[in-house]
Amino acid sequence: MTQGPLTALRIIEYSTSLAAAACGKILADLGAEVIKIEPPGEGDPARHHGPFPADIPDPERSGLFLSLNANKQGITLDPARPTGRDLLHGLLAEGDVFLHNWAPAEAASLGLAYETLQAQHARLIVTAVTPYGSSGPYANYGGADITACAAGGVSIGTGFPDRAPLTLPLSLGAHFAAVGAAAAILLATFARDVSGRGQFVDVSQTDVLAILLAGYGIPTYIYRGVTGIRAGRHMSLGLYPNAAFECQDGFVCMDCPQLAQWNRLLELMGNPAWTNDPRYRDRRKITEQYPHEVDVLLAPWLMERDKQTLFALTQQQRVPVAPVNTMKDAVEDVHLRERRYFVSVERDDTGPLTYPGAPYRLGKTPWMIRRAAPRLGEHNEEIYCGRLGVSREELLLLGQTGII
Repeated sequence: MTQGPLTALRIIEYSTSLAAAACGKILADLGAEVIKIEPPGEGDPARHHGPFPADIPDPERSGLFLSLNANKQGITLDPARPTGRDLLHGLLAEGDVFLHNWAPAEAASLGLAYETLQAQHARLIVTAVTPYGSSGPYANYGGADITACAAGGVSIGTGFPDRAPLTLPLSLGAHFAAVGAAAAILLATFARDVSGRGQFVDVSQTDVLAILLAGYGIPTYIYRGVTGIRAGRHMSLGLYPNAAFECQDGFVCMDCPQLAQWNRLLELMGNPAWTNDPRYRDRRKITEQYPHEVDVLLAPWLMERDKQTLFALTQQQRVPVAPVNTMKDAVEDVHLRERRYFVSVERDDTGPLTYPGAPYRLGKTPWMIRRAAPRLGEHNEEIYCGRLGVSREELLLLGQTGII
């Protein structure tokens, strides 16, 4: 089997958050060995969230868990117990990265604060992915994707101006944090190659989301005093028609950042008479004063066509338009199928599992799904007995006492 670019990297992951688990998945997909630690008994909370086949709850068939934890090995462990903590230190002694989502107070209460870990494992890279980071007055506050979007300033700019702010859909904020954490871990490994020492990687999901505001939102406040813009289905930056538009069978999104693109769109529409109205000749004026009026003028042409027809017509004229795909549309999309985006992996208790594919392509060391997500405690014997020298009798006792 072709090896990934991170084959030599070993990561110990103890996470109950989507952001940290998704970070581990990014690295595992590139070949890193990721050992996923779950609480004994119930396992990772994601096992109980679903979605489940036929809506029948089953912790071994959660779509969320199966997606987040493919390519990982799975063990159970309670690090709050002294014996469990000793076993964890045994794993960390052989690991490169310890990835977790504990706030500072929780890590300290477990005897696993960074200073403690650094003293015992000088080369270990310890990465904490938390709602507010590991310093500052909010460091020990709880949080979730929706609260990070709110505190990071994203929600105030999402939604309609006459309604309450919205959050990003589908835990996108957590995935942004996961990408940032994965990049930071790789940078820390490069630094360790030079210095020979690990370091603490502190990832705040709120900070990651606040970066999204750096290019437009924050300067808008500094220069114009505007604290938040919710533009509904129109984007809050750029020039008209940067919006979602209804068509015959759904919606399309379009953006014409260049004047030539806007002119080509109007030509495609037959240069309707309303384009001669002085109010609609200046796109900045349309953007600021007349967006809803022009929406109404575009509507008849759009409603006569379905989204795939609009996609083809506009792209032929080099106008940036795309269909708003449903999940069904995405799974059946001819472009994704041609690129063999979706991948299937067999697991004996679930049958074939279909996963989203590579978000990037590496020609020599490809992204790859090598194994399905682990069953709860699936690799306990392999890891504890095979690597840490625990006997099978000791392993049985560890299970009976709830340590694993």
